Amino acid sequence: RVVVAGDYTSRDTECWMWTLRSFGTNTNLKNAATAVGIVPGPNNRKVALDGDTFVRQETYGGSVQVDIEGTGGITVTSITGLRWWDADHKNDPDQRPLPVLNINNGDSRQRQFTQELRLASPSKQRIEWVLGMFLFNQDYDLGNSQQGTFDQPLAPGALPFSRAIFVENQTQNMAAFADATWNLNDVINVFGGLRYTVERLNTHFTRFGLPGTTLLGPLVNTKMKRVDGAWTWRLGAQVRPTDDITLYGTVARGFKGGGFNALQDSTVLRTVEPEIPTSYEIGAKTVLFDRRVRLNIALFSTDFDDFQAQAIGTSDTGTLVFDVINAGSLRTRGVEADIDIDLHNGLSLRGGAAYTDAKYTDFKGAPCYVGQVQGCVLDKGQGQQDLTGNPLAMAPKFTGNASIRYEAEVSSAGS
Repeated sequence: RVVVAGDYTSRDTECWMWTLRSFGTNTNLKNAATAVGIVPGPNNRKVALDGDTFVRQETYGGSVQVDIEGTGGITVTSITGLRWWDADHKNDPDQRPLPVLNINNGDSRQRQFTQELRLASPSKQRIEWVLGMFLFNQDYDLGNSQQGTFDQPLAPGALPFSRAIFVENQTQNMAAFADATWNLNDVINVFGGLRYTVERLNTHFTRFGLPGTTLLGPLVNTKMKRVDGAWTWRLGAQVRPTDDITLYGTVARGFKGGGFNALQDSTVLRTVEPEIPTSYEIGAKTVLFDRRVRLNIALFSTDFDDFQAQAIGTSDTGTLVFDVINAGSLRTRGVEADIDIDLHNGLSLRGGAAYTDAKYTDFKGAPCYVGQVQGCVLDKGQGQQDLTGNPLAMAPKFTGNASIRYEAEVSSAGS
């Protein structure tokens, strides 16, 4: 059996405008923004820009899957994939109608190749198993150029300032894995899996000035590499006391590789350590009332070590940067449920809800936001705060959805 698939997506939009929460101590910013009626704060939705703001993206790729059933019912599977991602974007991050930093162009190109090989036993055996290997190769190039006065006065005839970076990343991820399910009887089975992953990353970071401008900051030309290896695994059990009820429990450990932060305002490549999550889940899947109601419910908890958090921090040159840093640890726990009810004659009701409590259990040294006073202390000239016990951003406690669906046959064959 051969399955060939492909996809293409294009996006062209005006976006990536961010708003002012505080002026801080920047008098020039305050004067320019106040003159056009901007009032900073968490609910501010006004901007005043003198540069273009847009994002253009193309994503496309394809895959070929080949399944061959061999001797004894063992299936050999090969999955080969290629993907491309191209993005061009521009914004005006100085947030004022002045040429402080009105040119901020980005250009990203990503290419990846994946290959997976699997051997799988026949299904419905006392012991079912899967063995496999996985390969991932990626080339990712990033360019970013900035130009303006950088909030500094220019003498008559003086050239504007600029800085540009180019980053080349090469990633290779290789893994071997095995997974098995032991069907003790028609009611109980236990399962487990083990995987070893090796990830290699090579990064080349350069910084330079644009033609016809004065370079702001030093020239940079540096290379770094890292190799991360990790065991990941899962264990679990499943019980079916009746044909309509399935109970289960699992525990699993994952791995998200480390990397380097190539920042426009930095003279070095900052290191980000791997993120290690360990998750626990117990739940039930049920089919009730003559199979007219499907109800699933699960309790979950995940502990993250060295959680990779996005933040706005201070670079080694003393300016604000968008950064990825490691929080000490994070815990998320909660409950989720979904239901599907067949009301009758093609009418059905579907819904789901979840409660999630996500908090940092250790996040000392988190960066402060601009203008923050309470809870912010200076450490080596940088504002830091302790977010231990605070909720994770963009993680709502309650989520839910509901839909009603009606299906009816409007014609039949032969009519």
